[in-house]
Amino acid sequence: MLPKTTESTVYSYEFEKGKMDLTQRISEESAKNTRRIMYSMRHEMNVEAYKMLNDGFNPAAQYISPDLRAVFSANHYFTEEAPLATFSNLLPAVSPSLSVLRDVERRAGEFMDAAGQQIILNPKRIMVKTGSSASHDWKQIFFGENYRTSVLTGANGVNIYTNGEYSIVDSPFLKSDTAYFFLSDTEY
Repeated sequence: MLPKTTESTVYSYEFEKGKMDLTQRISEESAKNTRRIMYSMRHEMNVEAYKMLNDGFNPAAQYISPDLRAVFSANHYFTEEAPLATFSNLLPAVSPSLSVLRDVERRAGEFMDAAGQQIILNPKRIMVKTGSSASHDWKQIFFGENYRTSVLTGANGVNIYTNGEYSIVDSPFLKSDTAYFFLSDTEY
């Protein structure tokens, strides 16, 4: 009488031929599935994080400011008490230029909170959509044709171009071809 062949016996025989045991095969498959899940989650988190920028001009968007205005608005309220002091975090819709940069730096240096205390803003990073006209324009302003030599490749297709003082952050998660966002650096 022949011994019963069980499922584990068959698997063991197949993996033995390939010089891999069942434990190694399961470990490899588990690692492969974990990488797929982590990539998918990282992608979803990036899409969600960039929604605030992509929909920031729409007051009916998912993300709005505490004063119930669009994230980017010309009349945000400092307080709910009278007199209602407002501030703007919008720039005129203009093409990238050094004069725009100087204007942003001037505004950042003059920014005060509702109590009249200066808030230090240091806009040294500009976020743009990868391959957009805004990306091309800002790179031409800072680097000319040599911008390809100054790239730091980041995760998920985000690239950072830097000249030492300013950085262009190219992100595939932004939607607008012409929008650009100044980010304040925490280093003063």
